[in-house]
Amino acid sequence: MSRFKALGAVATTVVVAGCTYNVQTLSAPQLNVYSNYTNRVPSRWALVVDPQSLSTVAKSSSVQCIAHNFPLDLRGTFRSSVSATFENVVQELEVLDRPIPVEALSQQGYAGLIQVRAETMRTRLNFVPGFFSVAVDATVDLDVGLVVDGREGRILGTRASGTGSFNGDAGSACVGGADVLGRASEEAIRAVLGQIAERFANAPRIREVNATAAAIQRTTANETASIQSAP
Repeated sequence: MSRFKALGAVATTVVVAGCTYNVQTLSAPQLNVYSNYTNRVPSRWALVVDPQSLSTVAKSSSVQCIAHNFPLDLRGTFRSSVSATFENVVQELEVLDRPIPVEALSQQGYAGLIQVRAETMRTRLNFVPGFFSVAVDATVDLDVGLVVDGREGRILGTRASGTGSFNGDAGSACVGGADVLGRASEEAIRAVLGQIAERFANAPRIREVNATAAAIQRTTANETASIQSAP
């Protein structure tokens, strides 16, 4: 093998190896939730979030920057974003690690259990070479399920999809792809959480459950007061 062929082989190896750029994201709650009602959803609610499907390694869909990896883990960001979103929608919220049985809701003082599950995540990362620099476009699609159980059973079930897009400069050695992908991810989270939060806040059965729960709480409080005041 000639000296030039050897150098070419080394250079090819370096290019294929590429680099790994971890994507950083910030909490992205949807705080601008449109509602048919002027007040938050009353009563105390339990929330369980399942974000386990939101971890992947994104790669460029174009030849440019194809050797680089962009690990994207949205599990922590999604969990905190869901919590902050529903804290802005309901009167009182408690985040649980796992679901509780329906029959335990009244025992523990909850009007209902909200379960938010991330189902699928799709990413697209495209690097476009220009005359002086390389641009990068990122798109993230999220599918999320929402299930709400009241004290008498299921009261709401729905699925929503959200898309986030962002573009910017790829920077040196394609490092800018991580920032662009992170921004697109945050936008996708806000988009899908806005949909499920609005469906929750505007669902008539959610309000009916709260009216029933409030009536039960008032009855229980009155009975307790009567017992304590009895001679």
